[in-house]
Amino acid sequence: MLPILQEVEEHFMRRWTFPDAERALLMSREFAVGAAPARDNRELRDRMLASVPSGHDLDSPWSTYVIDVSLCIDAALVAASADLHALFKPSWIYYVLEPLAEALSPNGYELEPELLGNGGRLSLAVDFLSNAISDLSRRAEVSDEMYEGLLRGAAVINPHSEV
Repeated sequence: MLPILQEVEEHFMRRWTFPDAERALLMSREFAVGAAPARDNRELRDRMLASVPSGHDLDSPWSTYVIDVSLCIDAALVAASADLHALFKPSWIYYVLEPLAEALSPNGYELEPELLGNGGRLSLAVDFLSNAISDLSRRAEVSDEMYEGLLRGAAVINPHSEV
C-alpha cells in the first residue's frame, strides 16, 4: 500500500503526503503478528485521515487509489486499536473486494457468472477473506510465516495478479 501512496506523492510533487501511513501499517502488522498489544491509536488515526485529500482535490484515478489505500490502512489500524476497536465495521471488507469487482467487470458491476461460481475470481477472493478471518479469529497471535502466507494468499484480491 505504501508504494501507491508514494507514487501519489511523487506524481503530485509532494503536494499530498502521508507521513503517518507507514507507522499505521507497522503498528497494525505488529498487532496482527502478536508482536505488540492493541494500542490507543486515535491520535495517529486522526492525523492519518486528515492527510487524505478529498476526492475533489485529486483527479481520477489518483483519488480512487488514495481513498482505497486509506480505507484499508484505516481498517487495519482500527482493528489493532484498544480505543477504536468498537468502530470496526465488517462492511469495510466490501472495500477490499470493490477494486477487484470493478477491474473484472467491463460494465461496472455486471459480473459474468463464471467470476462468481466455484473457482471464479471473485469467489476465490471471498473464500480467501472468509478463511483468513476464520483462521485469525481462532489465534492469539500470528507467526511471521502465517503473515507471509496471508500476504501471498491475498493475491486473489489484487485485480492485476495472475491466479
